[in-house]
Amino acid sequence: MTRFFSFNDKQKGILALFIAVLFSTAGSSCFKALEGDYPLGQRMFFLFFMLPTFVVLLGLYNGKLKEYVGTKYTKTHILQGIGGFIIDGFYYFSLPLLSLAKGTTLYMSYVPVMGFLSGLVNREPYTKKQWLSVLVGFAGVVIAVHPDSSFFAGDQVASIAMLISALLTALSILYFRQVSVAESPWATLGWMGFYVTLISIGVMSVTTVIPLVNNDLWIFLACGVGSLGWYLPLTYAYSKAPSGSISSWGYMLIPVHAIFGWIFFQEHLEMHIVWGAALLICSGLLILEKDEG
Repeated sequence: MTRFFSFNDKQKGILALFIAVLFSTAGSSCFKALEGDYPLGQRMFFLFFMLPTFVVLLGLYNGKLKEYVGTKYTKTHILQGIGGFIIDGFYYFSLPLLSLAKGTTLYMSYVPVMGFLSGLVNREPYTKKQWLSVLVGFAGVVIAVHPDSSFFAGDQVASIAMLISALLTALSILYFRQVSVAESPWATLGWMGFYVTLISIGVMSVTTVIPLVNNDLWIFLACGVGSLGWYLPLTYAYSKAPSGSISSWGYMLIPVHAIFGWIFFQEHLEMHIVWGAALLICSGLLILEKDEG
């Protein structure tokens, strides 16, 4: 029985990634269910304040508080907090204006973008397969966005904002990967959450804070749990297995978000999103195949 339930590091990473997908879907669904039109700072505070709190409690529990809280990378963590606030700001600006399926499809374009940019960063020559991946991914994005004569309508602006979030995500992962290797990933995660929370409080202090209506307090707390349940397993997954061996499993986000959008928000899955998602997944798998090899 013990042998049956034993997992290697790759299997643990995939399982953690699956848990992260479920929490992300639940958190995104709760976010779309908010009734009030709250400013960005207020939304970001509820999404991130649980993260540094949990990391501190985890450090107290396993006796590694000094390792999780101490850091030699204060400037980098501040940049990481600013980047996290901007990235998630674009993401959560777009989310209420798009279907869960479309928003997730566009955001997951960060995987092939990250693979392409890593070649530039590492100054590696590009293979035909990588260029094919770029072209396929670009076609997938164009099909998923589905530009028309009203390109700058609300839906299209939200689509562009989601793509900016994806691009910034790819850049931030490449930039901060060196820090995650040099120190505990929990320290990196906790400091990011702390600075995003601090920035959110600063933004709230200079903007209007809207009183929470009806059940929005509980929905916000559920959003925070969803955010926590996304970042923690995700960090665990990438600390257990090489990114190339498990990243493709992150594409589970697309069908799971589509199912939740259909069940809870009566969102119909349009064919241009299906084709765009299929091309983006193919693009990402082409990039990840090289990374794994």
